[in-house]
Amino acid sequence: MKQANINSIKPGDEVILDNGFTCMRAGKALVKSDGDRLFISCDDGRHYLDGQIDGDDGQMVGIYVVA
Repeated sequence: MKQANINSIKPGDEVILDNGFTCMRAGKALVKSDGDRLFISCDDGRHYLDGQIDGDDGQMVGIYVVA
């Protein structure tokens, strides 16, 4: 699976989550926006995607593109 990139996803996109999250189940999820930041709904309310960025290239850890 290809890692999702914060620079290429947008609200309404579907992504796949791995099992490394404590607030969300593994599987498909819908990307949403609060106007400023992208997030996925989770058990705690909102899981903001900018916290998943690994490095300067925008690749996200544990979040993958739906093929």
